[in-house]
Amino acid sequence: MPEVFASHDLNFGHTDNVKHRIKLSDETPFKQRARPIHPHDVDAVRKHLQELLESGVIRESESPFASPIVVVWKKDNSVRLCVDFRKLNSQTIKDAYALPNLEEVFSLLTG
Repeated sequence: MPEVFASHDLNFGHTDNVKHRIKLSDETPFKQRARPIHPHDVDAVRKHLQELLESGVIRESESPFASPIVVVWKKDNSVRLCVDFRKLNSQTIKDAYALPNLEEVFSLLTG
C-alpha cells in the first residue's frame, strides 16, 4: 500500500472528518511576541515558510492566539520551524479520554 506513505518531506495526509478543539482553563486569547530571527537565517526561514504554504502544510491564520516560532537547523543544514507552545500547554485542560496506545489497539484487532 505505497499510497499511505509520504513520498517527500512536505507530503502530509489530512482529513476534514474531524474537528479538533483545545479546551483551555482560561479562554482569554494571548499573543506572544515573536522571537527575533538571526539576519543570517531570515532568507532560509522565508523560503521554508513559502514551501510550507504552497504545499498546504500551513495556512494563514486569523486566530486571536499566537505562539512564537523557533528556528532549528537540521544536520543536513536545512531549516526546521518549531512552535513554542509552552504557554498554550500550560492552559490546556487535559483530556480524560486520551488516545489509546495504538500498538495495543493494533494487537487487539489482529488477534
